[in-house]
Amino acid sequence: MLEFAGSSQAKASAKVIWNSGSTFHSLVGPSLLYILEFEKSLRLRDGRITRGMSDLRNLTFNTKRSSEGTTEQGITYSEKQIESSDCEMLKTRTEYFDTPAQAQEEFATKLKQAINVIEQGQKQTVRVNAWERERSPR
Repeated sequence: MLEFAGSSQAKASAKVIWNSGSTFHSLVGPSLLYILEFEKSLRLRDGRITRGMSDLRNLTFNTKRSSEGTTEQGITYSEKQIESSDCEMLKTRTEYFDTPAQAQEEFATKLKQAINVIEQGQKQTVRVNAWERERSPR
């Protein structure tokens, strides 16, 4: 989990990033609270009860926009913009690299941009599984 400073036009944000082979994932929200609530809402949709996580804000989330494309560097990506019930925006993004090493390079680049690393280590199986299923290339 990473924390980013806002520019003069943008406010600070929290981001969770992880790799899965040659795929790089990111989940960005206005704060860690929103990211945790979003992940919790996905687990609840999958029918799994989350133990040890309190009901932080009882937020709901709706996809506002989905897109797919290719970056200037030729990397295929897909992303979604998601709005919380209190009108905060989150963004999920998956980038499909050719090799795990390229995905790791992207991970290292994003890590350098953070002003604070809140937690570092292997991401639990909390990986936005429902979100990943919706976004897998066909």
